[in-house]
Amino acid sequence: MRGSWYNDCYYPAGYRWDHVSGVLTPDAAFAPDNIRALYALSEAQYTALFGQTKPQKPTFEHYVRSGQKLLRCGYTTGTCAALGAAGAARLLLTGREPETVALRTPKGIVVEVAPIYCRSTDTGAACAIRKDGGDDVDVTTGLPVIASVALRPELAGEVRIHGGEGVGRVTKPGLDQPVGEAAINHVPRAMIKEALEKEAESAGYAGGFDVTISIEGGAETAKRTFNPHMGVEGGLSVLGTSGIVEPMSQQAILDTIQLEMGQAALRAGSPRRLILAPGNYGLDYLAQNMPELADISIVKISNFIGDALDMAAAEHFEEVLLVGHAGKLVKLAGGIMNTHSRTADCRTELLCAHAALCGASRDVCAALMNAATTDACMEILDGAEMREPVLASLLDAIQLHLDRRAAGAFRVGAVLFSNQYGPLGQTRTAKELRIGTFYGVSVGPGDPELMTLQAVRRLENCPVIAAPQTPKGGMLALDIAKGAVELSGKTILPLRFAMSLDPAVQKAAHIEAARAVKEYLDAGQDVAMLNLGDVSLYATFGYLQEILEAEGCKTVMLPGVTSFCAAAARLGQSLTGGMEQPLTIAPGRCAAEVLAAPGAKVLMKSGRQLPETLAALADAGLLSRSAMVCNCGLPNEEVWPDLTGYDLARSAGYFATILVKEG
Repeated sequence: MRGSWYNDCYYPAGYRWDHVSGVLTPDAAFAPDNIRALYALSEAQYTALFGQTKPQKPTFEHYVRSGQKLLRCGYTTGTCAALGAAGAARLLLTGREPETVALRTPKGIVVEVAPIYCRSTDTGAACAIRKDGGDDVDVTTGLPVIASVALRPELAGEVRIHGGEGVGRVTKPGLDQPVGEAAINHVPRAMIKEALEKEAESAGYAGGFDVTISIEGGAETAKRTFNPHMGVEGGLSVLGTSGIVEPMSQQAILDTIQLEMGQAALRAGSPRRLILAPGNYGLDYLAQNMPELADISIVKISNFIGDALDMAAAEHFEEVLLVGHAGKLVKLAGGIMNTHSRTADCRTELLCAHAALCGASRDVCAALMNAATTDACMEILDGAEMREPVLASLLDAIQLHLDRRAAGAFRVGAVLFSNQYGPLGQTRTAKELRIGTFYGVSVGPGDPELMTLQAVRRLENCPVIAAPQTPKGGMLALDIAKGAVELSGKTILPLRFAMSLDPAVQKAAHIEAARAVKEYLDAGQDVAMLNLGDVSLYATFGYLQEILEAEGCKTVMLPGVTSFCAAAARLGQSLTGGMEQPLTIAPGRCAAEVLAAPGAKVLMKSGRQLPETLAALADAGLLSRSAMVCNCGLPNEEVWPDLTGYDLARSAGYFATILVKEG
């Protein structure tokens, strides 16, 4: 090679002294590509001089979008522990030091990393994995998580997990692990066990393992966390429910919440409803315990409850339900709208204060103040038989502060739960919001094209569709609605009403129908009852509405096209002239009573009393001024512009509407 030496440095031929590529880190300066370019070496020449290039270590490249930014995710201490256990076991079972180890996290994302080291020890093998927090850098980022593994052939598939140096011990009840155990949570334990089982299966090993997880520098680092206050002493916790650390930049989270809130607003029906959940626990609880709310948009809001409520107001939501773990939401009782522990951690103080208000003894209050978690507080309250009154007091305070933040922009309530105790309670407004709404939906006289856009949208968004059913099984209102709306996948609730003039029989049928509807409303599902014509006019909905409103249910009426308006349009005639001309609307059986009234008349559902109605019209000299439309808008529609020559032997059917012009 041709070149020259200067000040003990070699410069290749053609080196330009006036050309500087830039300042490089040592790793970049001595990278193979840079050396080859600097000395104009071919691949073969470089290999002959320096040996085969080692493969690059894998880097974890998984990103989440926040607004216009891409933020890199990291992996939890639990993932590090499981990867380390897999690496150490592989060395023991195969005799080969792995260059990389990989696993699929509970979130479904694969993490592959190169160990810091993987080596044999006096008792087995140890593998160290460096914690990577991605763009969510915390005090654990960069710490080596070490898994020391020993083979235990006599354990037959059993995995025993221990905490070593730098891993804390649980000192207070109510945490994920019992008092005295290493603070390695149940999900990381399951990940470690699964990783070792896969290595054993791959190597044909049927025995068990002893695993000790350590964190280098964990004891010192733990002093800068809330672990001592929470009841974890001597080191860090090995955590993670998903195995992945998603970036938690405050502005990034707020941007994401704002984006998702806007998308939820676009999907919102009427009323505009929204569910807010601080984190994964809330999402899991909703999926498992509140499936009736599956059609409502959910936005994950982390600790930013106040900001999320403000955004919901800006997006004009009408009803907002907050569902979260009591450990976070109990802070709302003190008006704290950012629930991160760095902002405020007064869970036990609030529980203690409300317990004192409810008459708790000094010993109970002291125990609450010293409890590590809200679950531990529940155990104390149960022992004192005070859980119910204390939670009721807390929930009232939470409702008060939520209402103050919403400032009348929407109705808002909260549902609290615990992973250990399940549902803990809901605020007053939450209970009201979770009761479904009973809608009376008008489908018009028969032609699906006469259904209103409002009716169509309500049926599209309603999970339960109720419709009257005849003794023979016919559901005319449902058939009409199906002509305008796709109803497959919805629950169809037939309502059977007695065709009797006996008020007691009618009332019993109405009560039974209301009971059937209320079962769905109490489960949090909206019910839309289909009504022929307009829901405000001679509609059975009114009877059910009265019963259900008396029981505290919310009802809404959606208007529609009446049969007599459709009949008038079919006949091509106006019902009235100027504003001075009155219009009388009555059932056909009341014809004799209303024909003497001034102005035009509408006689509805006249089919059963048609002979009597025609006789009354004849006596009043109004047959020539009367017209009738039967089954308006239906395939068997009949139109009679003049009733003078109507054959009384001809059946008109139940849905016969007679229009009488003013004489």
